[in-house]
Amino acid sequence: MSFDFSPPPPWKPLCMEPDEWATWQRHETDRPCEECPVSFAIAMRAEHRCNGIPRAGLPRPNGRRPLITAEEAQARERRRWRESKRRSRAAV
Repeated sequence: MSFDFSPPPPWKPLCMEPDEWATWQRHETDRPCEECPVSFAIAMRAEHRCNGIPRAGLPRPNGRRPLITAEEAQARERRRWRESKRRSRAAV
């Protein structure tokens, strides 16, 4: 039995064309999912072209909370922490 310890391939959004993704990477640091409208994500999922979750989350049945991945939850917490540190430094 052998294991593949090579790093996974870099994440790429399925909803963007390669040139659009390259432009995004030059100008933005976060994933485009952060700015994605939920309606667009739902439309892209219908076409099997969405592999991310928009910042607002996707609607879930029975009115449950929006679905986000652990990675996105951690990124959201890091942003909140950085923002709180920035505010506390500005207050001093």
